[in-house]
Amino acid sequence: MPLRLFIILCVVFLIIVLVAVLVPIFVVAVPKHNAASAKTGCAKTAPCENGGVSVSSGDVCSCVCANGYTGSRCTIAGDASCTTTQIDDDSESRNATMGSEIPRLFEDSQNNYSIPLDPLTIMALFSQNNVSCTTENALVSFRNVSNNKARRSLPVDLPAAPLPEDQIGGSIPTATPENVPTRTLAARGSTSTMNGIIFDGSEPTEVHGPPTSTTPSTTKESSAASSSATTTTTPTPTATVSTEVLDFSRIAVLYIFEKTGTLDAAMLSEEKIETYLTGPYPSSKDKYTIDLTNSGVNGNYTLNFERFQITSPSGNVVGGK
Repeated sequence: MPLRLFIILCVVFLIIVLVAVLVPIFVVAVPKHNAASAKTGCAKTAPCENGGVSVSSGDVCSCVCANGYTGSRCTIAGDASCTTTQIDDDSESRNATMGSEIPRLFEDSQNNYSIPLDPLTIMALFSQNNVSCTTENALVSFRNVSNNKARRSLPVDLPAAPLPEDQIGGSIPTATPENVPTRTLAARGSTSTMNGIIFDGSEPTEVHGPPTSTTPSTTKESSAASSSATTTTTPTPTATVSTEVLDFSRIAVLYIFEKTGTLDAAMLSEEKIETYLTGPYPSSKDKYTIDLTNSGVNGNYTLNFERFQITSPSGNVVGGK
């Protein structure tokens, strides 16, 4: 083999070895080192209390709180609306305190809708905004949207016929002829519906009419006539959405919150989606575009309620079932 060719082969072999050694270092080790350095710096400049962990989100340091505490520095004791669960931090799992409605959405986002959420980033953003567990739950509650599982009706049926006299212990006592005031119920007011339940907006008012004379024969006749009537309250039809659509909407709010890093954008998204679900959704059931300009974010997110997909301002599409 010529010496010149041997030297070239040696150089090529050396380059291959260097590439095989250095590429993993720059791809894996250096980013981890930078992340560790950022966490160390955040722990010094913005320490978290009560077991919270300092994390870096861009140039901003924040806390992921644990042990039932919330707040920007994990100094506020949580309440009954809080829960503690495990979230992933790179290769580690950490305890994190969050609203009781949030953990299920983190799990279902990927499993049911193929929408990736980063729990660590979202919890850090909540902490930056000093958000309580109650506010976290309210952000994904959609309380004004009727859910078909929560819908109920309350039919009230009165007996259609009176009981025989021999089943109620003898003959029915009759009133002697005398003047007895007639008890009459005033007309019922308007009714209202909440989550499919019928509520009477007014209370019955007792009105005393002119005295009437009652005899044994009229007592029996009026008893039979009144007991033969049947009263049924009919629920007012209300537009409802499925649990699947509601959970997709909740996950979309968290996704927009993570991508924009702005609580105002998440709150505006929740408001607009709720308005859509209680308004045109039952008839359209298609795509809905959220304009975030009023929250200070330039860009639109489009939700596809048929395919359960989210389109970001850059055109990137996530999700689908």
